[in-house]
Amino acid sequence: MTNINLNMQQLLAVNSTSRITYVNAGAGTGKTTTLEARIEKIAKKTAPWNIIVLAFNTSIVEDIKKKLATHISAKKVNKMQIYTIHAYALKILSTRVKIQNELLTQEKLIKFIRNAWNKYKKLNHYKKQNRKDSENKTRQVIDTVLKCRENNSYIKQCSKEMQLFYRAFKQELKTSKSYDFARIVKVATKYIPQSNTPQYIFVDEFQDTSETRFNFIKALVGDINYLFAVGDEDQQILEWCGVKNNNVNKLSQLYKEEFKEYRLEYSYRLTNILAQKSNQLLSMFNNRISKTLIGGNKTRGSFQIKKFTRTSKEVSWCKDFIYHLLQRNIKPQDIAVLYRCENMMSTDIAKMGVYQSTIHKAKGLEFEYVILIGVEEGIFSRNDEAIEEELRVLYVGMTRAKKGLTITYINNKMRKFNNGTYKQVKKSRFLEYLK
Repeated sequence: MTNINLNMQQLLAVNSTSRITYVNAGAGTGKTTTLEARIEKIAKKTAPWNIIVLAFNTSIVEDIKKKLATHISAKKVNKMQIYTIHAYALKILSTRVKIQNELLTQEKLIKFIRNAWNKYKKLNHYKKQNRKDSENKTRQVIDTVLKCRENNSYIKQCSKEMQLFYRAFKQELKTSKSYDFARIVKVATKYIPQSNTPQYIFVDEFQDTSETRFNFIKALVGDINYLFAVGDEDQQILEWCGVKNNNVNKLSQLYKEEFKEYRLEYSYRLTNILAQKSNQLLSMFNNRISKTLIGGNKTRGSFQIKKFTRTSKEVSWCKDFIYHLLQRNIKPQDIAVLYRCENMMSTDIAKMGVYQSTIHKAKGLEFEYVILIGVEEGIFSRNDEAIEEELRVLYVGMTRAKKGLTITYINNKMRKFNNGTYKQVKKSRFLEYLK
């Protein structure tokens, strides 16, 4: 049996006998620990090369390797196939497709889309627009293409114009022999049936798996291989780049007789008060899979919501509060100030040495104390069509905190942004769920 300490919910998941296992793990409930324990268990009965672990990014890949090496020999871990999905797709293609040009990074892909759009407009004799309207249209086109690259079905919802351009864009990719990461995964998916795929497939951060990557995983699983995936749909905040929150449902429908879901609800990170507030927020969801967090952090937690009349007062209070924490010997790296968007960051707060970031960039991290700035309509709850994702962004921000959480807002006044602009703001409707 594994020598990793596990609670009862984790043990049940690790000992699953189903071919398709999904672990629905709340914030701070030890999903990575559970994943590693399952890998260790499987490693005792199969060769290391028969195990593949797919992680969200390279830093998680390295973290998993390091942690596994403390329970399994480093020699065995090195023989396991631990990759990001894109890196493993490249490995599959390495002996089958010669990629002549440099891979298009996100930045280069955006430039490629922009150039393709300009070329398309010229070929189709588009009328000239003023600079602002032209740039707004170009940004809209770029956003749409990025979504379509990861979610093939998204294009069906788009205008005829967009559908025609997207077809031209894909042809441009092929003609120029260029590959973005999505094309790498799509082409690799076609070669999987001819590959000697590992029998045991592990996927971390399953909620962030796009349609393109889901199809890749499905091809790896095939009819006989085993899948063990961990994730938290409540932390799915990447819909803006084509990741839709329905992959677990897809799994359960595809493998009805072989699918088993386990839930992890005991949060080692959150105190009772923070678990309670997180549950209150999630109660806003209409069709959410029920999961109730239990606070396992027994230190006395704190939660407060602060209202301000202007940005300068908010920043001044934050500085005083951070100074107070530092005086109590809380390390700067254990304090985070999180925002919804980058143009809310404060140079005054940055001077204090604490972690300052957007919530999206802080995903997966944890801190003793978190201050969430500007929980207001039009900043957090800014898109009625994607209101549940907006709420999940707030949930992710809240659950970064281990001991203390402060939420700030300005109500019916002007907020000043660090790019010099002002905007009338009011308290977010989400705060009604946190009383």
